Amino acid sequence: MKPITLISILLLITSCVSTKKYNAELLNKHSITDLQSDVDETYNELKKLHPKLYRYTSKDQLDYKFDSLKQCIQAPLTSHMFYKKLAPVVAQVRQGHISVTPPFIKRSRKQKKQRAKTSFDFNKLEFEQVSDAFLISADYSEKHENLIGSQVLTVNNEPIQKIIADTKKLIASDGYNTTFYNSIIGHYFSGYYLKYKGVVLDTIQLKLKKNDSIFNKTFKRELKDKYKKQERPLSDKITKTKLTTAEKKIESIHINFLLQKKESKPNALNFKGYICIN
Repeated sequence: MKPITLISILLLITSCVSTKKYNAELLNKHSITDLQSDVDETYNELKKLHPKLYRYTSKDQLDYKFDSLKQCIQAPLTSHMFYKKLAPVVAQVRQGHISVTPPFIKRSRKQKKQRAKTSFDFNKLEFEQVSDAFLISADYSEKHENLIGSQVLTVNNEPIQKIIADTKKLIASDGYNTTFYNSIIGHYFSGYYLKYKGVVLDTIQLKLKKNDSIFNKTFKRELKDKYKKQERPLSDKITKTKLTTAEKKIESIHINFLLQKKESKPNALNFKGYICIN
């Protein structure tokens, strides 16, 4: 085996194993000691890197909030469960440029390549909070413009106002500015909903209200138009037939002949190594 082939296979195996291990860790619950240690590490990083950490919230107040969080962790938690406890405390710094993002499942190179061929129209919607109504304000896919102006009632059967209220606890605004929340959540709702759920969804159902009508709209991840395969006409379909012994012998001779011709050409069988990087 050529060295480059061996190296490529070893890297592929190592990367895929580490991806599986990483994904398994996300689903496992972490110990109380590890979680409390992460709280300390988060606060220490903020103190080390942020020049005006106590501009809106005093040191005594932040010390108390981070210490209280440690005391409240009395059972093992998954990474996403921990995120929902940590993010509200970090948000108490009250500076909009600080945020916490939960870890997500890693994908293999093959999975990323396949996913790049798809599109999810839900991610191309923009929303706006108007009084007590959460409205669809824009559709950048230009496929669902009839939905513009519709009020969102639920997302996957969960009331939208509960989702918004819970999401506001996870993000920070500058000082005591409250208008920031409605603007930023509406503009980036698909991203905040992803953080809120902690898992990438390929199907999302909205319950909408427009005028006097209430209806459901389901968005699904689909192949982009340029990757959709056209169905072959029946006349073009290939029917496999079983070869006789004599036909197999002729085919074998033909294949060997082609291989001999190919091997006689320089650089005809160059190896290309692919490394699975995540």
